[in-house]
Amino acid sequence: MPQPAYNRGKAGNVERNIKHFNRSLEVHLNSSPQAWNWLPVSEDDWESGEYLNRPGLIFNAAKEERPWKVKTNISHGWRAHSGTLRALAVSDGETAVFTAGAGAKMRGLVRKWDISTLQLEMEYTGHIEVVNDICAIPWTQKVASCDGSIHLWNAQTSKCITVFSESSRSPVGCSSSVLVQNNGLPNTSTSVNTEMAIPSGMLFTELHINHYTCMHLIEREQRLVAGTGSGHLRFFDLNSGQQLHLWKCDSDPSDSFLVSAITCTGKYTSRNTGCAEQLFSVAIGSGMGLCRLFDLRAGYSVASWKAHEGFITKLSTFNEYYLVSSSLDKTLCLWDIRRNGAAGKIQTFHGHKHGVSSFEIWGNSLLSSAGTRIGISTITLSASQDQELSFIRLHKLFSSELSNLGLSSSITTTSILPFSRFLLIGSDDGYLRVCK
Repeated sequence: MPQPAYNRGKAGNVERNIKHFNRSLEVHLNSSPQAWNWLPVSEDDWESGEYLNRPGLIFNAAKEERPWKVKTNISHGWRAHSGTLRALAVSDGETAVFTAGAGAKMRGLVRKWDISTLQLEMEYTGHIEVVNDICAIPWTQKVASCDGSIHLWNAQTSKCITVFSESSRSPVGCSSSVLVQNNGLPNTSTSVNTEMAIPSGMLFTELHINHYTCMHLIEREQRLVAGTGSGHLRFFDLNSGQQLHLWKCDSDPSDSFLVSAITCTGKYTSRNTGCAEQLFSVAIGSGMGLCRLFDLRAGYSVASWKAHEGFITKLSTFNEYYLVSSSLDKTLCLWDIRRNGAAGKIQTFHGHKHGVSSFEIWGNSLLSSAGTRIGISTITLSASQDQELSFIRLHKLFSSELSNLGLSSSITTTSILPFSRFLLIGSDDGYLRVCK
């Protein structure tokens, strides 16, 4: 059976997909049954032209080998949370999606959904505060979710493994790692004030500056890096469940440097007989619109510049030496990190009428979200030193068959299923929508 490249050897995921092939999938939305065909529902469909032409599933094709024209038609969706859907993450194998929202008494709640059946598989209820970030750890059954502290838990049993937190006594943070044996929290007196919110669903506060604000997974090293409200980066070893070193991002203690976004840059090089990812730097964005670049091997800052006029909502790498940033100032920017700071700006994307909450990169296409609109633009690497101004084509999400799924609420988070070729969209009405 054809399967994604990174699914080879993952017998568990393959077996689950085969089971889904042999049954018809039905769900109920607003008391009306709606068919949701994620994969072919019978063996007769396996050899159909529609299935054989489906990109990403043929002969273990790489996710970007064939073009994918993103449509803004909502093919399906469901109410994942009663309030705002603040974050989502997709499991390896694209069999499940994790969503973050509010549960009883406004406590943080993470839910795991089976993508093919839309059935709720489990809930993690160990959070006290609102969850602002989720990270599914590939090749393991672990998930990391952040509500100011970071919870590492088992995605099959919903049992908490470890809770990471920083001490509230010192701005530098005396690290502590608390092990728990059940789906609960350790005894702690710290909490996150949720008075300050931004449209993307993330919550921050000035009263608890030692709390984690965002995360990024260094996959090949099985390490997690998290930013804090006090301008620090904390590294974690996910295999051992231990906190590692702590970096200070801002040399001036008088400045308020809230880390709002993190990503890593690097390239693939040959190591022995295989390919390994050698990460050379960590890029961070702040609530004041600043970007900083750190040498991952030496631990010191190599560049700092004013990237935006507002809160930086997301950072992501493009190819080896390029960085894409988005902000509440309604723009996105493409940077060449080999150049010096602000001089490395290559492209500015404008056209959104609201602050950009999220974006995804597919090939040379940039899919950004702001308000109720999805923007599509093209990344251009020009040899010219001149900065290029690019206009974002805005598209309204619609559903030709399901009127109740039409988007009237603001988009909070997005994610791409690279092999299944779907775009997932979370919004502040609690719905998770699937676009072709």
